[in-house]
Amino acid sequence: MTHSTRRTFLKQASAIAILGGGSAFAQQSFTGEATKEFATLDAAILSCLSERQIAGASLAITKGSKLIYARGFGLTDRELKTPVEPNSLFRIASVSKSLTAVAVLQLVEEKKIELADKAISRISPDLAAHFEVAVDPRIKEITILQCLQHTAGWDRMTSFDPIGQPRMVMSTLGLEGPPMPVDVVRFLSTIPLQFAPGGTPRVFQRRLPRAGTHHREHQRYAIRRLRQENDPGTIGHSDSTVGKGKILAPYPR
Repeated sequence: MTHSTRRTFLKQASAIAILGGGSAFAQQSFTGEATKEFATLDAAILSCLSERQIAGASLAITKGSKLIYARGFGLTDRELKTPVEPNSLFRIASVSKSLTAVAVLQLVEEKKIELADKAISRISPDLAAHFEVAVDPRIKEITILQCLQHTAGWDRMTSFDPIGQPRMVMSTLGLEGPPMPVDVVRFLSTIPLQFAPGGTPRVFQRRLPRAGTHHREHQRYAIRRLRQENDPGTIGHSDSTVGKGKILAPYPR
């Protein structure tokens, strides 16, 4: 690996699990086992976080089936000065895309679905009814493959991502509390596509309309399958949890 390639990798890898930056950047703190052979990596990660003014991060590296590196950097709470630990929880964010893709492809292997299936044919009838009267009829033609490939038709660069607009979703659907995943899927039927399905890939969070209404179920399914088909000690997966953002805190829903 060349020096430039290594540098790019480190910058990307250190962003795998990050705590949003604001104006504060990672403190010069480490948690986890320190080893001389990874001293350069430690320094590179801190430099990357400082350069981007990121508060904290955790990074794990495996070689084959062995965990060879697991460290935390910076803070999870600036006010309390709580350090990031190697096993600190972070939002799963776009890592969920990989889990969803694994689950979907496993279902394809089992002949339960096909990538050419229309996405709305694989969601609950109640939700599918919303898409039958969607403002953009092209939505009904979106396939599972297009959802996985970011070619479904939505483009957050020219529109917006409803995940970051909960109040708009609440207002449009007449919700009394913050939108749940199923609500965001319903909301998609009110938004026109920015390009025809199957076009140039555009990064967007809505895909598969969140993998149908079963986005989270697909994630859990994938994790269950990985646990069943692999020894937990081999894959190193020991714990996970479903969290919630602060916007949900005031609401009991």
